[in-house]
Amino acid sequence: MLAISLIICGAACILYGVSIMLVWSGTAFFALWYLMGAAAVAAGIAMRLGLWQHLPAALARGIGIASLVALAGVVSLSIFLMGVAATCDPNEAPDDLDYLVVLGAQVYGNKEPSVVLRFRLDAALSYLKGHEGCKVVVSGGRGPNEPITEAECMATYLERQGIPPERIVREGASTSTMQNLALSKEKMEQDSGTDVSQLRVGVVTNNFHVFRATRIAQRLGMPGATGISGSMDPWYVPNNLLRECLGVAKDALLGRL
Repeated sequence: MLAISLIICGAACILYGVSIMLVWSGTAFFALWYLMGAAAVAAGIAMRLGLWQHLPAALARGIGIASLVALAGVVSLSIFLMGVAATCDPNEAPDDLDYLVVLGAQVYGNKEPSVVLRFRLDAALSYLKGHEGCKVVVSGGRGPNEPITEAECMATYLERQGIPPERIVREGASTSTMQNLALSKEKMEQDSGTDVSQLRVGVVTNNFHVFRATRIAQRLGMPGATGISGSMDPWYVPNNLLRECLGVAKDALLGRL
């Protein structure tokens, strides 16, 4: 029964990876689904053929324990990340924010924001339309598969939705969350003439990403940074949560959180 379950789960992982690959977000992260799927299928076939029993007992036990620990870690961290996001609704953000920082994501070939990015922008709009004194920094450079910078795409989208250009500050050089926030910090200080530690800042991103982004902002000198969570297409939640779990682990090891 376990062997069949592994083969089915492995095949599902591979097919899911194909679906992620087809939207091509500019990274090859989908390949991890292929690797996990292939490993599960191989393990299942080995069990069915009786090959697994020929492995040294310690090795077989170690692989099993490591797999269970990794799975439990990803599931636990994913629950935590989504729990944090649930407390960061844009309608419940403080009324006195000076700036929002919208973190960039993929821009489609027609220069329109991807689904992921549109959720972020709509969360920002929800706040900006009710708080006219708040300005917004749109942060994101141009990826290898993008026709324009993410900042330019976001600014155009916000302007089409009625946000005046003078409320929008563009940061179009960053290529990572750390750079997004570090360069946005410089933009806010230049625009306001005030040290960022004295400003109230909201960090806008998708639900799975809000914990890490807010923690990085706080480490960069924005002690009052508030997370504002946009939603996410349910189909992409497993991929984004897995990627985010690895991102949290990496940044924790590097002392960024």
